[in-house]
Amino acid sequence: IPNMANLYDNAVYSDYTIFANVGDYVLAYNTDQISEPPTSWDALWDADYRSAVVIYGIDHIPALSLTVMEAEQNGGSIDDIEPGLDRMAELFKSGNLIGALDVESQMVSLFETGDAWIGMMATGRMRDLLSKGADNIAFVRPDEGTFPLISTINIHKDATNLDMAAKFVDYVLSPEVQVAFATHNLYAPTVKNAEVPEDTPYRDLLVMGDAFERLYLPDQEKITANKASWQQRLNQKIGR
Repeated sequence: IPNMANLYDNAVYSDYTIFANVGDYVLAYNTDQISEPPTSWDALWDADYRSAVVIYGIDHIPALSLTVMEAEQNGGSIDDIEPGLDRMAELFKSGNLIGALDVESQMVSLFETGDAWIGMMATGRMRDLLSKGADNIAFVRPDEGTFPLISTINIHKDATNLDMAAKFVDYVLSPEVQVAFATHNLYAPTVKNAEVPEDTPYRDLLVMGDAFERLYLPDQEKITANKASWQQRLNQKIGR
């Protein structure tokens, strides 16, 4: 599969799975209320943002990934999640949160009304805000990286025509197809040689270059296996 040579290193998830295209969850903020662009996810804990923060529900991948990130930054790991849960409990008890939401449209509405000043936002929803003329909403990709939304591609082990399957994967990874997907669907290329035109609408929402290399993707099997127990322990910590 010749075009695999052009993949970002972190677009090769395993010997069997590669990324076909990628979006991400960024840190959105209201420029009327926050003049300096935040540089870290730690801004969610800032005491200045009381009753102004929104995140995804704790059973959603971006919130779970943030929990793992906080564990790693506070002496733990995905296998020692307690520091991360403690940190998330701090956020829930801080008074900053106006929602840990399951419905993205609610998050968009909270930014539109000005109730939310800062929070997680999928790039697709960020585009919705910008397309509606919300010119007081901006976004950053924090120094720690962002949490990816990924489409993957595999060749099934029981494929009856391996040659044709390999050619299809190569086609998907071709610069032409990668650019077409980026310009039409706003999911970023996973190959370095795909050049997205500068005049592509909302081009800066595409995660590319250094930002792609900083995508933060904890072990998904461990997250899936543990998220129910993590949520239960977090609920205990915040008194639910």
